[in-house]
Amino acid sequence: MSFSSNVKKELTCVPLGARHCMIAEIAAMLIMAGEIKYESQQFSIKFQTENAAIARKYFTMVKKLLILIQR
Repeated sequence: MSFSSNVKKELTCVPLGARHCMIAEIAAMLIMAGEIKYESQQFSIKFQTENAAIARKYFTMVKKLLILIQR
């Protein structure tokens, strides 16, 4: 297993932290494997990963942050 695979596996085991920690982790993911687009007055965020566990974790964080923002 490669170093990056080991790091990704370890990151999926880290429990979700405080709001500011989730924002920092999502920002890092965007820098490494994502993009933000603004077209037709609409934002979209795209993550690209081959690791399903990483995709689930970031989807969960984004969903949780959006729920926190709506409150």
